[in-house]
This record gives sequence, C-alpha cells and structure tokens, in this order.
Amino acid sequence: MERNQTLCLWGLLLFAIAHLVGQIITYHTGMDGMYQIMEFFKNKTEGKTALENFLIFLFNNGRMIVLTMLLGLIPYLFLGILPLLINGLLFGGIYQVMVVAGEQSLWQYILTIGPHGLFELLGLVYMAAVSIKTSWHLGQKLRRQCAISMKELFLRLFASCVFVTMPIIVLSAMIEAYITPLILK
Repeated sequence: MERNQTLCLWGLLLFAIAHLVGQIITYHTGMDGMYQIMEFFKNKTEGKTALENFLIFLFNNGRMIVLTMLLGLIPYLFLGILPLLINGLLFGGIYQVMVVAGEQSLWQYILTIGPHGLFELLGLVYMAAVSIKTSWHLGQKLRRQCAISMKELFLRLFASCVFVTMPIIVLSAMIEAYITPLILK
C-alpha cells in the first residue's frame, strides 16, 4: 500500500509540472490551439441534456482510465503515466487561456474545474500508480523475479480499474454534468 501512496504522490507532482509546462507552451505558442480544443469540447456538450453530457463525460473519462490501465500491460515502459501528463498539459493550457489571459478569475476557474476535476484527478492518479506498478511487476515476471502470477497481476489491475477508479470517474462525470452547470449560473 505504501508503494501506491508514493506513486500517487509522484503522479500528483508530475501532473503539477505538466500543468506548468502546459501554461508555458500555451503562452509561447499562442492561445489559438487551446481555444480550438476548448471550442471542440464546448460544441460536444452545448445544447445537450444533463444526462447526455453525463454520458459524454463518462465516456471520455472512462476511455482515459481504460487507456491508462491498458498501458500498464506493457512491461517496464511505465506508459500509464502518459494520460496523466497529457491531462496536466491540457489543464495548464486551459488555465493559461482562462485565468492568465483574463477570460475568468481564478475563483471562477476553480469553481468550474475544481468540483469534478478533483475526483477525475484522483481517479487518474490512482490508475496511473496501479498501471506503473503492474508494468513493473510484468517486467519482473518476464525476468522470472516476481512471485505474483500473471493471472493475479491482471486481476489486480482490472479490479483497481473497475471497482476503485471507475466509481470515482462516474462520480466526477455526475458532478461535471449536474452540479458544475448549477455553480456556473
């Protein structure tokens, strides 16, 4: 358990660094690309019911979690961290556009992203940690230095995804679809 906590802390640190890098990249390359990304997501959800938005958010975030899980099946490469880093870059770019460029105040940004983003980040960091741990164990298994069976490794990864991370992602999607719009009114 202690190893998962350490990996989660490293994941949060890497997310924070990616967030800063996303801000810097957006600042130096111009904000047009980030506006296009934000417009894409706005068009996907605008004019839809809360239930439709919930399903869109659940699909997008669930896909990210499943990708993180699947990347953990590649021994030694620790690719499960990539979705976390990409999210950090995107949130950093959005922060740069919304707060630094004056589209929103910091408080509005926190109210917009915070309630659902906290759960989304929690789920993603946890899944990245489990993915990295699985990747390490699979590499050790290939070198015959791991006593855990392949079946147990796969079951742990799958159980972490389905029974721990996905409920957190469902909660995040519910907050994003039903509560965040109320906060923004």
